[in-house]
Amino acid sequence: ESSSHSPGSQTRWKVAAASAGTVIAVMQYLK
Repeated sequence: ESSSHSPGSQTRWKVAAASAGTVIAVMQYLK
């Protein structure tokens, strides 16, 4: 599934990036 044209995949990517950033921020905070 390499369709970067569909808005759905872009939204999914943004959600994934946001959750990854949140996890990293929490881990840094807990260190």
